[in-house]
Amino acid sequence: MLYPNYQELLDLRHKAKNLKLHSHRNVVSPMAGSYISPFRGQGLEFEEVREYTHGDDIRNIDWRVTARTGKPHLKVFREERERSILLCVDMSDAMAFGTRGTFKSVQAAKAASLIGWSGLFQQDRIGAVLFGAKELTYIAPKRSRQPLWRLFKVLCNPQKKSRKTSTIEDALRYMVKTATSGTLIFILSDFYDIKKEHAKYLKSLNNKCEVVFLPIADPADYDMPSMGTLEFEDGSGARINIQTGDTKGLKKAWETHQEMLKTLCGRLKIKQILLETNKDIFSTLNRGLQQLSFKR
Repeated sequence: MLYPNYQELLDLRHKAKNLKLHSHRNVVSPMAGSYISPFRGQGLEFEEVREYTHGDDIRNIDWRVTARTGKPHLKVFREERERSILLCVDMSDAMAFGTRGTFKSVQAAKAASLIGWSGLFQQDRIGAVLFGAKELTYIAPKRSRQPLWRLFKVLCNPQKKSRKTSTIEDALRYMVKTATSGTLIFILSDFYDIKKEHAKYLKSLNNKCEVVFLPIADPADYDMPSMGTLEFEDGSGARINIQTGDTKGLKKAWETHQEMLKTLCGRLKIKQILLETNKDIFSTLNRGLQQLSFKR
């Protein structure tokens, strides 16, 4: 199954009740939620001013800054209420791959569904950024099911090809500009397009938010059986030949890629949980999340 099943993503809400996005913050109010995080509304403490984006509450526009800059800007407040979670999902052609278990695209969608439902059960605001299929898609965080339903609809429906597709760099730059302080960001991708030059965006993003990498891997990434020369098509439509008999070379390339990710995450203090297509997604994700503690 190349694309996830909409009903299956809805049904994962039952499992998500047992998935905890742990936090070690103290609760100081009996109000909704257990986290101190940015809140677009009548908050208790002024946090920052940033550019207005689609979906923001226009009642919080800072008219002085707007008049001075010529662009609409918004006041952001910090209040003891709720945390925002952004699910940044890779929908590129590279994710339409899988040899055992399921496709990377399906596993990424299931992980996004589990995290999204879990966040809603914990009174968090859920939003999404989708890249790789066509132009960037942004779903503003809300404490309701509507953003999840919209996310599932996009993930489950084949996207039309376009000459210019959005990239992970586009997604990172967009989130640096729009994500509010304290947002918990999960990036789901195989990360083969991540480059050292992207470190500057990740650093800026992780300084004000909290970023978690969820690399999606298939066993064939590091252990492809010997089947001679196979022809593949890359994201640009170009055809390439892969010699599958070179198992040592493939495994070495995989290990090099994983080491690069590990080094990047270590340097920027970004957490990561490896998800594989042939492993139970709930068990793997739950085990990984239990080992993390979120700072905000």
